Amino acid sequence: MHEMALAEAILDVVLQIADGHPVREVRVRAGALQRIVPESLRFCFELAAAGTSAAVATVTVDETPARILCHECQAEAELTTPPFMCGRCGASNVEYLAGTS
Repeated sequence: MHEMALAEAILDVVLQIADGHPVREVRVRAGALQRIVPESLRFCFELAAAGTSAAVATVTVDETPARILCHECQAEAELTTPPFMCGRCGASNVEYLAGTS
């Protein structure tokens, strides 16, 4: 479950920025290709944040869709599931424009 490692890393940043002040909301932007399960991330954050100034914070995950550029036909497309191939020509020679981070 990579969500626990992500939750702990997010919490570290949040606590540094909060500098001891209470945290009520944490908003995270994640690329669709990261395959984050928002409910799992929220649960893991709750566990990691227990006893900290972020213990009552709600976590919102804004997912950035995956976008590709086909190097064969120059088409751009938004994708949500594999395989990540051009929908126009079927080529797999694609570049990821968004959704990887």
